[in-house]
Amino acid sequence: IAADAPGQVTLDPVKASILSGLGEPDLFRGLQMLPGVSSMDESSSRLNIRGGTPSQNLILMDGITLYQPSHFFGLLGTVNNHAVKDVNLYRGGYDARYGGRTAGIIDITGRPGQTTEDSYGSSANMLNLNGYIEIPLKKEKLSVMLAGRSSYSNPEQIEIWPYQELIRNQLQEGDFFNKTQGENLNINPLYRFRDANAKLVWLASDDDLISVSLYGSIDRLKYGADLLKVVGIQRSQQELSMHSKGANISWNHQWDKNWYSKTHVTYSGYLQNYDASTQEESGEYSIQVDQDNIVRDFSIRHDHEWEINRRDKLEAGFFVQNFQTSHLTNFERFGEWINGRESMLSGTLAGAFGQYHLLPDHEKFDLKLGLRYQYYIPTEAHYVEPRISSVYHVSDRFKLKATFGRYNQFIQLVPTVNEAGIAQEYWAIAGQDSLPVSNATHFILGVNYQTGNWTFDLELYRYGYGNLIGDTTQFSGLYNQ
Repeated sequence: IAADAPGQVTLDPVKASILSGLGEPDLFRGLQMLPGVSSMDESSSRLNIRGGTPSQNLILMDGITLYQPSHFFGLLGTVNNHAVKDVNLYRGGYDARYGGRTAGIIDITGRPGQTTEDSYGSSANMLNLNGYIEIPLKKEKLSVMLAGRSSYSNPEQIEIWPYQELIRNQLQEGDFFNKTQGENLNINPLYRFRDANAKLVWLASDDDLISVSLYGSIDRLKYGADLLKVVGIQRSQQELSMHSKGANISWNHQWDKNWYSKTHVTYSGYLQNYDASTQEESGEYSIQVDQDNIVRDFSIRHDHEWEINRRDKLEAGFFVQNFQTSHLTNFERFGEWINGRESMLSGTLAGAFGQYHLLPDHEKFDLKLGLRYQYYIPTEAHYVEPRISSVYHVSDRFKLKATFGRYNQFIQLVPTVNEAGIAQEYWAIAGQDSLPVSNATHFILGVNYQTGNWTFDLELYRYGYGNLIGDTTQFSGLYNQ
């Protein structure tokens, strides 16, 4: 673990494999061991960074935004430890290269794959099977890495611990349980999850490196119950599924020994679907609820970095990003449309950034001055975000650090609760009157001392947030009607 810049921590997942996890090392639970990072609901990937909410964090996997970073209602992270090279955690005060969130950044770099020899491994526990393989397709030129993880597919596995207990713990607070207390209840839950990573790296020339990263995950809960009532058996079926997918194509080019560029084309997608139905054995009573939340995120980014001399470095780039979100709700009773709601939004964000970095070559002062500009079409507004960061090296082991930054967030996670009592947040584009663009200002002061294998890091911070919104809307009525 390294902690150099204000608010930043770099984590090697291999060396951190001794950190906590449910059945296996979990990257996100490892991050919770760090100061300033916690989870209010004891989940894995729903991280609260210095008082922020999980939705105020940007989680990137090789540039792909992870809109649903957890399995099993947050108990497991969707990032496979075998697929990770390193992790940069920014607990605030991050520089002008990053934007779009107001709390923290978790930037994960995937393993590039071995270029000289095959490498593979696997593991198993009571929850899932896990494996990876790295293959050099062309020695020192072309490699591929594949990693995958899956819960056990045998439906009978759900009847043994820990599946049954974990699912019941998540569902016991829902309306379904609350409204059926004391009734003859036969419950049949089924839960499955999978995730996969692939990365192809090609050294096309001495100056060109091309990589392609793919990511996908799926969670599916089917929950059926038979309630013995006076009029007969009432059958209830509920299904919640969450799909995440993404792709990133990256081209790194070295123009000369002091100048190189990076170009990224990225797609990130997310689909959440919730279906619920109730029907009497006689067929007289029938209700169907269908809710969907879809996110499509497409971006193009082009960055340059110049090392002007051994002490001065300049970075600049531009980007265009398009968000599309939809939140659909259908409600039918006896085959008749009772209530329907549809919200489809699209927004484009365009901008540029630049920053100057004064490196501490034989000097004690490290300074980074940055500015990020963004124009957001839904609000037709300009957003200017200054960033300042400095480190003063008192000695080789002891340093002082400070940072300031302004941040804006253009897509928000609106919390809701479905009939099963499961937190079923949906993503929506900001910029409406009811969902404004949120903002934050970060101030950080800190000291850092390193000796041997020990690092002592102390930071004082003040984060101010604006335009926050919460929605605890519950689509109730399945058992009320």
